[in-house]
Amino acid sequence: MKQQTLLLVDDEPSFLHGMQRALRQEPYSVLVAENGPQALAVLDEQTVQVVVSDYRMPGMDGLVLMKQIKKSHPRVLLIMLTAYPDVEIILEAINEVGMFKFLLKPIRLALFKRAVAVAMKRVEARETDLLVPAANIREMLLSELERDYPGITTLPPRDEEGYFILDA
Repeated sequence: MKQQTLLLVDDEPSFLHGMQRALRQEPYSVLVAENGPQALAVLDEQTVQVVVSDYRMPGMDGLVLMKQIKKSHPRVLLIMLTAYPDVEIILEAINEVGMFKFLLKPIRLALFKRAVAVAMKRVEARETDLLVPAANIREMLLSELERDYPGITTLPPRDEEGYFILDA
């Protein structure tokens, strides 16, 4: 599996810089954005598995950002951070956006790392769950083709120049 990517979104550059440094040894790459529009631009350019966003940001708040991400990138797992917990916002994030986790600031680094690791494992498991049935379906279809049209799944022999030799 290719390396996974985390996108951190927060309007506090010092928080982003500190988290980037703290996460540099983790088995995933870390991208940062200082606001919602910047985060959406990153998502349009990069493949991201998990987004962690602050709730309170000027302009586009974290919940609006998460709703837009859910529409345009529905497979991305979402984690929200806030220093100002509000039950209504938490419920909206869970019920309308399908938020994976909701973490409170100030965040303990070990808790943050564990939450992101669990999210990355969930993404990996979901991708594996999708690949196995697809591979099984492919094998089943190839078997049916071979049964109905014997030899269709094997290539004919080639001549010395690499051209296929077809019987007339």
